[in-house]
Amino acid sequence: MPQLLQFIQQNFRSDKTRLWLIVYSFIAIFAGLQCYLLGLKEVNGVVFTHYNNFDIFRYSFDHLVDGKDLYLHHPVDHYDLFKYSPAFALFFGLFKILPVWLGLIIWNALNSVVLAVGILRLPQLSHAQKNGALLICLIETFTSIQSSQCNGLIAGLILLAFSAIEKRQIILASLFLSITVFIKLFGIVAFAMFLLYPNKPKMIISTIGWFALFTLIPLVIVTPQQLEFLYSSWLRLLNNDHGLSYGFSMMGWLHYWFNLNINKLHLLLFGVVLFLLPFVRLKMYTKLHFRMLLLSMVMIWVILFNHMAESPTLVIAVVGIAVWFYAAPRSILDKVLLGLTILLTSLSGTDIFPAAVRHDIIYPYVVKVFPIILVFIRLMIELFQPETTTSLQKKAVAPH
Repeated sequence: MPQLLQFIQQNFRSDKTRLWLIVYSFIAIFAGLQCYLLGLKEVNGVVFTHYNNFDIFRYSFDHLVDGKDLYLHHPVDHYDLFKYSPAFALFFGLFKILPVWLGLIIWNALNSVVLAVGILRLPQLSHAQKNGALLICLIETFTSIQSSQCNGLIAGLILLAFSAIEKRQIILASLFLSITVFIKLFGIVAFAMFLLYPNKPKMIISTIGWFALFTLIPLVIVTPQQLEFLYSSWLRLLNNDHGLSYGFSMMGWLHYWFNLNINKLHLLLFGVVLFLLPFVRLKMYTKLHFRMLLLSMVMIWVILFNHMAESPTLVIAVVGIAVWFYAAPRSILDKVLLGLTILLTSLSGTDIFPAAVRHDIIYPYVVKVFPIILVFIRLMIELFQPETTTSLQKKAVAPH
């Protein structure tokens, strides 16, 4: 695809770009080797590797080939459940041919480097602003890949989709967003960004095409009957997961701080209303800073209203906060909110905080999510403020 080849070439032109890719690659190598060399760990009598999520991903390919139900427990191979699409399991066949340590490093690098490229490709930001955004996201990215999670990849793909659609690369944008959906379903929320741009028929057609491809591609190794069974089992697992936890989310914060057990569906519906409200400001669609604020809202929203959000998932919200911070000039209050995010979200899980504080306060009371909620409130207020002139607005290119 010419668009994809051009896109790849553009990301390796400058020395500054290569430097950041080296930094984000280094943390991937470090995290991968660290987890691999730490070997096994035991939690509540269950023994598994420090890269258990990577084990879940790579063994899913074996289970797919063997005709097993991907969505049952496979305690011989790993701890916990596989909760991703059959297409994602097929993709991990690429990692099964590699030594574990090398596959783990490459997987971590895919997550960190795609995220770094996504930030570097954001439109209209200066080099200094991109550097700032990369620094803001660095610690949270490292936290996520230490768990060999896929959240950095999802965040990066959402950013790349935004940059692509800003350049009217519709097929490429729909590809990036479709990939997020077939990793974690909540990626579908990001398709709301298409509402801001023209040529919606092409967007719909290209998205249907990518969805059809990713839905059916496992047929290269499974029968149609087995694939239908796998999708049924996947949906059943996700449905059963709905009531199991509160997560690092708005629901978790209300539960652990105030002992409020609001119906999850009701809270989600409230979140959907909040999410849709800014889109009524049709005249603001021509403003780049408004479109970037909506991008930020998407990335924060999918975490705050996801009751299954875990600590490694918060990188998506932190990336959204970095986008929010540089989308417009910032007040002292905004800078304080960013500082709280860095301190309580990104640094609270590190040795800067004593172990007792982390184990007795930070994690039980989901403190990491509190600054994200504050930024979300500030962002929602900002989305409804009267139009003001900003440096980004002056450079804005109308999407219509």
